[in-house]
Amino acid sequence: MSGYISIKVAPERRLGIVVGSLGHRILLALRAPGGMTYSQLKARFGAHVSTAMSQIRKEGLIFEQEGATSAPVLLSEKGREVVSPDGPLARRKTLNTYCQL
Repeated sequence: MSGYISIKVAPERRLGIVVGSLGHRILLALRAPGGMTYSQLKARFGAHVSTAMSQIRKEGLIFEQEGATSAPVLLSEKGREVVSPDGPLARRKTLNTYCQL
């Protein structure tokens, strides 16, 4: 028998968003002026973008036009606050590195 103990730890959540999750990475990517389109987000992060965007939309962190893949997806005022350098989901506060950002 090994000397190791397996412990399950729940992922860290801030404002309903799992730190380091796809939703978190999308929020960080949207910090750029003008945001990104749904098509750009899908090309950058893959096919599961709509599920993550649904979650962050429910939290009131983004604005997007339904069905318009060429319209920009923008951070709401609340979204901009949470990913600002002093916000709870700021890149420097989550201690994660995101090579693709």
